[in-house]
Amino acid sequence: MVEFIACTDLAEKLKSQKKPFLLDVRTQSEYDEAHIADSKLIPVQKLPEHLQKLPKNKHTEIVTYCQHGVRSQHAALFLQHHGYTHVKSMEGGLEVWMFKGLPVEK
Repeated sequence: MVEFIACTDLAEKLKSQKKPFLLDVRTQSEYDEAHIADSKLIPVQKLPEHLQKLPKNKHTEIVTYCQHGVRSQHAALFLQHHGYTHVKSMEGGLEVWMFKGLPVEK
């Protein structure tokens, strides 16, 4: 079962000292258009071959996001299946993040 986090709650967490590992699971071109600062890009279809790029500690908080929130749910389930215990998907994706006026990098 996927846990969710609201974009406003994530924005607050990103201001804290203990930031979650932020995983953007969109395509390279989507990432190049706009992304959340300090996020790591691994397209959802490439996750199986890039697990080594994720935190070694499987209890690290990881938040996945995509454009609308569907791919990030699939990614979160995949990570849970591979033993990650603290995974959340950002509700609504980057579209809602930007609609709320939260900052992005280009």
